[in-house]
Amino acid sequence: MGLDFSYALHGNFRRNFCRLSKTLTINDFGVEIQEGFFNMSHDRSQEMQQCVDNCQNCHTVCLETIGHCLEMGGEHASPDHIKLLQDCVQICQTSADFMVRMSEFHPQICGVCAAICEACAKECESMADGNDFMQRCADACRKCAESCREMSSTPSSAKM
Repeated sequence: MGLDFSYALHGNFRRNFCRLSKTLTINDFGVEIQEGFFNMSHDRSQEMQQCVDNCQNCHTVCLETIGHCLEMGGEHASPDHIKLLQDCVQICQTSADFMVRMSEFHPQICGVCAAICEACAKECESMADGNDFMQRCADACRKCAESCREMSSTPSSAKM
């Protein structure tokens, strides 16, 4: 009679989500450790994986835009604008995390993400005025909003 103990670590390896699984088995003959990687992204639909990618891209672009806006000063560095960018950064990461975990609540989180990304896109676009950095942010937010809106409009079981 043996005892099994196992744990899993999650990580992002080259944008493919994998799980490192280790199993420790104690039996009459000693201790055996088995480990291996397996790809978890196959559990998600192509649309959901694209939404995860869009959320991660938007997260990165908005984070970079915060620094750019603070350097620009003026209306770009206003507390309300910086807070909106921070909200967008946070909800995009949260939304991606919920989808990666295949949470049953991801449609609700994606709905909130779509609303925040759309607001951020409009604000960044209104400040772009030929500034490629701000337009890049608006485009990333709009793309994320579109894919999150699709994820939020369908029951979670249909998109998994």
